[in-house]
Amino acid sequence: MDLPARQRLSILVRAVTDLPTIEIGAHRGLFADIVAQLTAYPDLRGLALTVAARAIDWEAPLPGLEAVIGLVDEPLRCADLRSAVAEAVARHSDPPTPALSEAVDEILMRDTLAAGTAALTVVAWAGPQAGWNALWRNKLRVLRTNPSLTLAGWARDIVTGPPTEPR
Repeated sequence: MDLPARQRLSILVRAVTDLPTIEIGAHRGLFADIVAQLTAYPDLRGLALTVAARAIDWEAPLPGLEAVIGLVDEPLRCADLRSAVAEAVARHSDPPTPALSEAVDEILMRDTLAAGTAALTVVAWAGPQAGWNALWRNKLRVLRTNPSLTLAGWARDIVTGPPTEPR
């Protein structure tokens, strides 16, 4: 696919899937079809991740997070996963739910960089939403001890205290 066509496709897919949160549920099947078509082209995998992340049902997030994790075909794709999940969860206006916490626990049990990246991205959003209570702080502690130095470093970069003023 030439670059102009790829750019037009990216703009079109992002526009079609940029729906208000309350409308996404009615279109998850369409989103799944779009993801299936995009994954046939390795250079469009990042766009497929974006669509899959937008389709996550944040009331029951585990299947959607698993779908996104399953699209990671190489370690560097974790950057696309992190960006896509961060954008998708930021659009979710409800506070973190027990189902979200359980989904993070489930994916933390997997020993993959993609699963750790997805968990970290959700924790980075949910922690501040919950006032960094013990539940989310403990999940962050686990991530800070991840065997992946990159993932552990990302987790250590997350600030859980109040912002500090430069001196």
